[in-house]
Amino acid sequence: MKGKAVSDAEHRAETGGDDPAAVMAAELKRARTLQGASHEARLAARDTAAMRLLALKQELAPYVEGLPEVERFVELSLINGETPRLWLDLISWVEMGPDQQHWRMMQDTAEGREVVFETDQLDAMVAFLRKFIALRAVQRERLLRAPEASARPLLKTVSAGVQQSLLWMAWLAGLATGAFALLAWLFASGRL
Repeated sequence: MKGKAVSDAEHRAETGGDDPAAVMAAELKRARTLQGASHEARLAARDTAAMRLLALKQELAPYVEGLPEVERFVELSLINGETPRLWLDLISWVEMGPDQQHWRMMQDTAEGREVVFETDQLDAMVAFLRKFIALRAVQRERLLRAPEASARPLLKTVSAGVQQSLLWMAWLAGLATGAFALLAWLFASGRL
């Protein structure tokens, strides 16, 4: 009880007593101080997250660099923002959990965003991401080859159809040219 009375007395001394303008000025000062402390805490948390994600990026870089089949779609771009993220590709990224101790691998899907993997161990996240990137590379290769394989029979069919059409057009053009030449000869010789 006595501590509360002291703090109220201190508060009145800080705010200027009963003067409303002084009281409001003191409250504004206090709110700005709290806002500044909160902002500094958010910045510190964001910097911590960015540094941890940078460490993850540096661990993953040797596995990605120099491999053309992986470099084509893996970015490893660290983007600082309200929530720092290490982007892997267009739909996958790693961010830190709210406690700044857990790495979360996230992915956009048709159903929305989902947590694919979460751990507080850097080595475990690196191992998971290596497997994830390898799987994505194999899936990408398969998808890139699939249209070629399915397009070949269609291409052969279209190509054969075009060749057959060209043959018929050439035959008709020859027939028409021959008929025109015959008519021209008949007309020129007076037989027509």
